[in-house]
Amino acid sequence: MLLKNTEISVIMSVYNSETWLKESIQSVLDQTFKNFEFIIINDGSNDRSSQIIENFKKKDSRIRVINNNENIGLANSLNKGILASKGNWIARIDADDICYKSRFKDLISLSKTFHNTLLFGSSHNEINEKGEILRHCIYPSKSKRLKFRLITKGGFFSHSSAFYSRKLVEDLGGYRPQIHRAEDYDLWLRISEKTQIICATKPLVSVRQHNSQISKENGMKRQIVDSNVALVLFFLRKLKIEPKLESENFNKLMKTVDNDFDKSSSLEYLIFIDFIKSKLRKTELSARGLLTLLFYILKQPKFTIRWTLRPLYEIYTSLKITGKYISAIKNQGV
Repeated sequence: MLLKNTEISVIMSVYNSETWLKESIQSVLDQTFKNFEFIIINDGSNDRSSQIIENFKKKDSRIRVINNNENIGLANSLNKGILASKGNWIARIDADDICYKSRFKDLISLSKTFHNTLLFGSSHNEINEKGEILRHCIYPSKSKRLKFRLITKGGFFSHSSAFYSRKLVEDLGGYRPQIHRAEDYDLWLRISEKTQIICATKPLVSVRQHNSQISKENGMKRQIVDSNVALVLFFLRKLKIEPKLESENFNKLMKTVDNDFDKSSSLEYLIFIDFIKSKLRKTELSARGLLTLLFYILKQPKFTIRWTLRPLYEIYTSLKITGKYISAIKNQGV
Protein backbone atom coordinates (compact mmCIF):
# COMPACT_ATOMS: atom_id res chain seq x y z
CA MET A 1 0.00 0.00 0.00
CA LEU A 2 1.34 3.47 -0.97
CA LEU A 3 2.11 5.94 1.77
CA LYS A 4 0.61 9.42 1.53
CA ASN A 5 3.86 11.07 0.32
CA THR A 6 5.54 8.73 -2.13
CA GLU A 7 9.31 9.07 -1.95
CA ILE A 8 10.35 7.08 -5.03
CA SER A 9 8.72 6.28 -8.37
CA VAL A 10 10.33 3.23 -9.97
CA ILE A 11 10.00 3.27 -13.74
CA MET A 12 10.43 0.22 -15.96
CA SER A 13 9.67 0.03 -19.68
CA VAL A 14 8.91 -3.45 -20.99
CA TYR A 15 8.97 -4.70 -24.56
CA ASN A 16 8.89 -8.47 -25.13
CA SER A 17 10.93 -9.06 -21.99
CA GLU A 18 9.37 -12.28 -20.71
CA THR A 19 12.70 -14.09 -20.21
CA TRP A 20 13.97 -12.11 -17.21
CA LEU A 21 10.94 -9.97 -16.34
CA LYS A 22 9.82 -11.94 -13.26
CA GLU A 23 13.28 -11.74 -11.71
CA SER A 24 13.56 -8.03 -12.43
CA ILE A 25 10.13 -7.11 -11.02
CA GLN A 26 10.66 -9.25 -7.94
CA SER A 27 13.99 -7.54 -7.23
CA VAL A 28 12.14 -4.21 -7.03
CA LEU A 29 9.39 -5.55 -4.76
CA ASP A 30 11.99 -7.07 -2.42
CA GLN A 31 13.53 -3.71 -1.53
CA THR A 32 14.13 -3.05 2.16
CA PHE A 33 12.92 0.55 1.60
CA LYS A 34 9.16 0.25 1.08
CA ASN A 35 7.86 3.76 0.30
CA PHE A 36 7.72 3.63 -3.49
CA GLU A 37 5.35 3.22 -6.39
CA PHE A 38 6.29 0.96 -9.28
CA ILE A 39 5.23 2.19 -12.73
CA ILE A 40 5.58 -0.41 -15.47
CA ILE A 41 5.05 0.70 -19.06
CA ASN A 42 4.15 -2.22 -21.32
CA ASP A 43 5.37 -0.89 -24.66
CA GLY A 44 3.28 -2.98 -27.04
CA SER A 45 4.67 -6.38 -26.03
CA ASN A 46 3.34 -9.43 -27.88
CA ASP A 47 4.93 -12.14 -25.74
CA ARG A 48 3.98 -13.19 -22.17
CA SER A 49 5.15 -9.89 -20.65
CA SER A 50 1.58 -8.57 -20.22
CA GLN A 51 0.49 -11.67 -18.31
CA ILE A 52 3.57 -11.56 -16.06
CA ILE A 53 2.98 -7.88 -15.24
CA GLU A 54 -0.71 -8.40 -14.47
CA ASN A 55 0.05 -11.33 -12.16
CA PHE A 56 2.40 -9.15 -10.11
CA LYS A 57 -0.04 -6.24 -10.12
CA LYS A 58 -2.71 -8.41 -8.49
CA LYS A 59 -0.34 -9.18 -5.63
CA ASP A 60 1.15 -5.73 -4.96
CA SER A 61 -0.84 -2.46 -4.95
CA ARG A 62 2.32 -0.40 -5.46
CA ILE A 63 2.40 -1.50 -9.09
CA ARG A 64 0.75 0.78 -11.67
CA VAL A 65 0.63 -0.31 -15.30
CA ILE A 66 0.56 1.83 -18.44
CA ASN A 67 -0.25 -0.12 -21.60
CA ASN A 68 0.87 1.30 -24.96
CA ASN A 69 -1.29 0.14 -27.85
CA GLU A 70 1.82 -0.02 -30.02
CA ASN A 71 5.56 0.09 -29.51
CA ILE A 72 6.62 3.75 -29.12
CA GLY A 73 10.19 3.22 -27.95
CA LEU A 74 12.08 3.57 -24.70
CA ALA A 75 12.33 7.38 -24.47
CA ASN A 76 8.63 8.00 -25.13
CA SER A 77 7.62 5.23 -22.72
CA LEU A 78 9.84 6.55 -19.94
CA ASN A 79 8.43 10.05 -20.45
CA LYS A 80 4.92 8.67 -20.00
CA GLY A 81 6.04 7.03 -16.79
CA ILE A 82 7.64 10.24 -15.49
CA LEU A 83 4.49 12.25 -16.23
CA ALA A 84 2.38 9.69 -14.34
CA SER A 85 4.76 9.49 -11.38
CA LYS A 86 4.19 11.00 -7.91
CA GLY A 87 7.53 10.41 -6.20
CA ASN A 88 10.20 12.98 -5.44
CA TRP A 89 12.77 10.68 -7.01
CA ILE A 90 12.76 8.51 -10.12
CA ALA A 91 14.56 5.16 -9.88
CA ARG A 92 15.21 3.47 -13.22
CA ILE A 93 15.48 -0.24 -13.86
CA ASP A 94 15.44 -2.16 -17.15
CA ALA A 95 13.30 -5.26 -17.53
CA ASP A 96 16.32 -7.57 -17.77
CA ASP A 97 18.35 -6.11 -14.88
CA ILE A 98 18.25 -6.70 -11.12
CA CYS A 99 18.10 -4.36 -8.11
CA TYR A 100 19.91 -5.39 -4.94
CA LYS A 101 17.73 -5.28 -1.83
CA SER A 102 19.34 -2.20 -0.25
CA ARG A 103 19.43 -0.11 -3.44
CA PHE A 104 16.64 2.36 -2.62
CA LYS A 105 17.63 2.63 1.05
CA ASP A 106 21.25 3.39 0.12
CA LEU A 107 20.32 5.97 -2.53
CA ILE A 108 17.84 7.77 -0.27
CA SER A 109 20.58 7.93 2.35
CA LEU A 110 23.00 9.40 -0.24
CA SER A 111 20.41 11.98 -1.30
CA LYS A 112 20.11 13.18 2.30
CA THR A 113 23.89 13.44 2.65
CA PHE A 114 24.34 15.29 -0.68
CA HIS A 115 21.13 17.31 -0.53
CA ASN A 116 22.08 19.63 -3.42
CA THR A 117 22.73 16.72 -5.79
CA LEU A 118 19.89 15.69 -8.13
CA LEU A 119 21.41 12.76 -10.06
CA PHE A 120 22.78 9.63 -8.41
CA GLY A 121 23.90 6.27 -9.71
CA SER A 122 25.89 3.29 -8.56
CA SER A 123 28.51 0.82 -9.64
CA HIS A 124 27.15 -2.48 -10.93
CA ASN A 125 27.93 -6.12 -11.59
CA GLU A 126 27.74 -7.20 -15.20
CA ILE A 127 26.02 -10.58 -15.58
CA ASN A 128 25.37 -12.96 -18.46
CA GLU A 129 22.14 -14.61 -19.56
CA LYS A 130 22.46 -17.19 -16.76
CA GLY A 131 22.95 -14.54 -14.08
CA GLU A 132 26.65 -15.33 -13.64
CA ILE A 133 28.86 -12.34 -12.80
CA LEU A 134 31.18 -11.45 -15.68
CA ARG A 135 32.89 -8.45 -14.11
CA HIS A 136 32.55 -5.73 -11.50
CA CYS A 137 32.10 -2.22 -12.94
CA ILE A 138 33.21 0.38 -10.39
CA TYR A 139 32.88 4.11 -11.11
CA PRO A 140 34.21 7.29 -9.48
CA SER A 141 32.08 8.69 -6.69
CA LYS A 142 32.73 12.42 -7.10
CA SER A 143 30.97 14.82 -9.45
CA LYS A 144 34.04 16.34 -11.10
CA ARG A 145 35.36 12.99 -12.30
CA LEU A 146 31.92 11.80 -13.35
CA LYS A 147 31.33 14.95 -15.42
CA PHE A 148 34.74 14.51 -17.07
CA ARG A 149 33.79 10.95 -17.96
CA LEU A 150 30.57 12.21 -19.51
CA ILE A 151 32.25 14.59 -21.95
CA THR A 152 34.99 12.06 -22.79
CA LYS A 153 32.57 9.11 -23.03
CA GLY A 154 34.43 7.23 -20.35
CA GLY A 155 32.78 4.52 -18.29
CA PHE A 156 29.65 5.87 -16.60
CA PHE A 157 27.07 4.32 -14.34
CA SER A 158 24.31 2.35 -16.04
CA HIS A 159 20.84 3.60 -16.86
CA SER A 160 19.43 0.90 -14.57
CA SER A 161 21.31 2.37 -11.61
CA ALA A 162 20.11 5.95 -12.20
CA PHE A 163 18.22 7.79 -9.47
CA TYR A 164 17.22 11.37 -10.23
CA SER A 165 14.94 14.27 -9.28
CA ARG A 166 11.56 13.99 -10.96
CA LYS A 167 11.07 17.77 -10.92
CA LEU A 168 14.42 18.52 -12.53
CA VAL A 169 13.89 16.03 -15.34
CA GLU A 170 10.37 17.32 -15.95
CA ASP A 171 11.78 20.87 -16.13
CA LEU A 172 14.36 19.67 -18.68
CA GLY A 173 11.66 18.13 -20.87
CA GLY A 174 12.42 14.51 -20.05
CA TYR A 175 14.11 12.11 -22.41
CA ARG A 176 14.47 13.22 -26.04
CA PRO A 177 13.26 10.48 -28.42
CA GLN A 178 15.09 12.10 -31.35
CA ILE A 179 18.30 10.79 -29.75
CA HIS A 180 16.79 7.37 -29.34
CA ARG A 181 19.90 5.21 -28.98
CA ALA A 182 21.56 7.52 -26.44
CA GLU A 183 18.59 9.08 -24.67
CA ASP A 184 20.08 8.42 -21.24
CA TYR A 185 23.49 9.90 -22.13
CA ASP A 186 21.82 13.01 -23.56
CA LEU A 187 19.77 13.42 -20.37
CA TRP A 188 22.84 13.01 -18.12
CA LEU A 189 24.66 15.72 -20.10
CA ARG A 190 21.72 18.11 -19.67
CA ILE A 191 21.40 17.28 -15.96
CA SER A 192 25.15 17.82 -15.47
CA GLU A 193 24.69 21.47 -16.46
CA LYS A 194 22.21 21.95 -13.59
CA THR A 195 23.50 19.91 -10.65
CA GLN A 196 26.26 17.79 -9.17
CA ILE A 197 26.39 14.02 -9.78
CA ILE A 198 27.24 11.38 -7.17
CA CYS A 199 27.85 7.66 -7.65
CA ALA A 200 27.73 4.98 -4.96
CA THR A 201 30.86 2.88 -5.45
CA LYS A 202 29.02 -0.11 -3.96
CA PRO A 203 27.26 -2.11 -6.72
CA LEU A 204 23.50 -1.77 -6.27
CA VAL A 205 22.31 -3.43 -9.49
CA SER A 206 23.21 -6.24 -11.85
CA VAL A 207 23.21 -5.30 -15.53
CA ARG A 208 22.61 -8.16 -17.93
CA GLN A 209 24.49 -8.62 -21.20
CA HIS A 210 22.68 -10.55 -23.93
CA ASN A 211 22.45 -10.63 -27.71
CA SER A 212 18.94 -9.18 -28.03
CA GLN A 213 19.70 -5.83 -26.38
CA ILE A 214 18.68 -2.63 -28.18
CA SER A 215 22.21 -1.24 -27.89
CA LYS A 216 23.60 -4.06 -30.05
CA GLU A 217 21.33 -3.45 -33.03
CA ASN A 218 22.90 -2.32 -36.31
CA GLY A 219 26.42 -3.03 -35.11
CA MET A 220 26.02 -0.34 -32.44
CA LYS A 221 26.41 2.34 -35.13
CA ARG A 222 23.19 4.16 -34.24
CA GLN A 223 24.11 4.25 -30.56
CA ILE A 224 27.53 5.78 -31.29
CA VAL A 225 26.11 8.30 -33.77
CA ASP A 226 23.38 9.39 -31.36
CA SER A 227 25.84 9.72 -28.48
CA ASN A 228 28.01 11.91 -30.71
CA VAL A 229 24.95 14.04 -31.49
CA ALA A 230 24.22 14.38 -27.75
CA LEU A 231 27.78 15.52 -27.03
CA VAL A 232 27.84 17.99 -29.92
CA LEU A 233 24.53 19.43 -28.66
CA PHE A 234 26.19 19.82 -25.24
CA PHE A 235 28.95 21.95 -26.79
CA LEU A 236 26.44 23.91 -28.87
CA ARG A 237 24.51 24.75 -25.69
CA LYS A 238 27.72 26.21 -24.28
CA LEU A 239 27.79 28.47 -27.33
CA LYS A 240 24.04 29.15 -26.95
CA ILE A 241 23.31 27.92 -30.49
CA GLU A 242 21.70 24.50 -29.90
CA PRO A 243 19.21 23.80 -32.73
CA LYS A 244 15.62 22.82 -31.99
CA LEU A 245 15.24 19.07 -32.38
CA GLU A 246 12.47 19.31 -34.98
CA SER A 247 14.32 21.90 -37.08
CA GLU A 248 16.17 21.65 -40.38
CA ASN A 249 19.37 22.59 -38.55
CA PHE A 250 19.05 19.52 -36.33
CA ASN A 251 18.69 17.35 -39.46
CA LYS A 252 21.87 18.94 -40.79
CA LEU A 253 23.65 18.10 -37.56
CA MET A 254 22.52 14.45 -37.79
CA LYS A 255 23.86 14.24 -41.36
CA THR A 256 27.16 15.82 -40.32
CA VAL A 257 27.63 13.25 -37.53
CA ASP A 258 26.60 10.37 -39.82
CA ASN A 259 29.10 11.42 -42.47
CA ASP A 260 31.90 11.75 -39.94
CA PHE A 261 31.15 8.25 -38.61
CA ASP A 262 31.30 6.72 -42.09
CA LYS A 263 34.57 8.47 -42.97
CA SER A 264 36.44 7.75 -39.74
CA SER A 265 36.62 3.91 -39.80
CA SER A 266 34.40 3.99 -36.73
CA LEU A 267 32.51 0.80 -37.64
CA GLU A 268 35.75 -1.15 -37.92
CA TYR A 269 36.89 0.39 -34.63
CA LEU A 270 33.66 -0.69 -32.90
CA ILE A 271 34.11 -4.26 -34.15
CA PHE A 272 37.68 -4.18 -32.81
CA ILE A 273 36.58 -2.98 -29.35
CA ASP A 274 33.55 -5.30 -29.18
CA PHE A 275 35.75 -8.31 -30.00
CA ILE A 276 38.22 -7.44 -27.23
CA LYS A 277 35.44 -6.88 -24.68
CA SER A 278 33.73 -10.17 -25.59
CA LYS A 279 36.99 -12.05 -25.01
CA LEU A 280 37.72 -10.30 -21.72
CA ARG A 281 34.19 -11.06 -20.43
CA LYS A 282 34.89 -14.78 -20.50
CA THR A 283 35.24 -16.10 -16.97
CA GLU A 284 38.21 -18.23 -17.97
CA LEU A 285 40.65 -17.12 -20.65
CA SER A 286 43.54 -19.49 -21.31
CA ALA A 287 47.15 -18.38 -21.76
CA ARG A 288 46.80 -19.22 -25.44
CA GLY A 289 43.63 -17.13 -25.63
CA LEU A 290 45.37 -14.17 -24.02
CA LEU A 291 48.27 -14.50 -26.44
CA THR A 292 45.90 -14.62 -29.44
CA LEU A 293 44.12 -11.52 -28.12
CA LEU A 294 47.44 -9.70 -27.69
CA PHE A 295 48.48 -10.46 -31.29
CA TYR A 296 45.07 -9.26 -32.50
CA ILE A 297 45.54 -5.95 -30.66
CA LEU A 298 49.11 -5.47 -31.96
CA LYS A 299 47.93 -6.01 -35.55
CA GLN A 300 45.59 -3.00 -35.20
CA PRO A 301 47.95 -0.17 -34.08
CA LYS A 302 45.66 2.60 -35.35
CA PHE A 303 42.73 1.39 -33.28
CA THR A 304 44.94 0.59 -30.27
CA ILE A 305 46.23 4.17 -30.21
CA ARG A 306 42.69 5.48 -30.63
CA TRP A 307 41.51 3.43 -27.64
CA THR A 308 44.48 4.51 -25.52
CA LEU A 309 43.88 8.19 -26.29
CA ARG A 310 40.09 7.83 -26.22
CA PRO A 311 39.25 10.78 -23.90
CA LEU A 312 41.19 13.21 -26.11
CA TYR A 313 39.87 11.58 -29.27
CA GLU A 314 36.22 11.87 -28.18
CA ILE A 315 36.55 15.57 -27.32
CA TYR A 316 38.48 16.25 -30.55
CA THR A 317 35.85 14.44 -32.66
CA SER A 318 32.94 16.27 -31.04
CA LEU A 319 34.60 19.69 -31.36
CA LYS A 320 35.48 18.94 -34.99
CA ILE A 321 31.86 18.06 -35.78
CA THR A 322 30.70 21.15 -33.87
CA GLY A 323 32.96 23.28 -36.06
CA LYS A 324 31.70 21.63 -39.26
CA TYR A 325 28.08 22.19 -38.22
CA ILE A 326 28.66 25.89 -37.40
CA SER A 327 30.42 26.37 -40.76
CA ALA A 328 27.56 24.65 -42.59
CA ILE A 329 24.83 26.84 -41.12
CA LYS A 330 26.91 30.01 -41.62
CA ASN A 331 27.64 29.16 -45.27
CA GLN A 332 23.95 28.59 -45.96
CA GLY A 333 22.99 31.80 -44.19
CA VAL A 334 20.68 30.07 -41.73
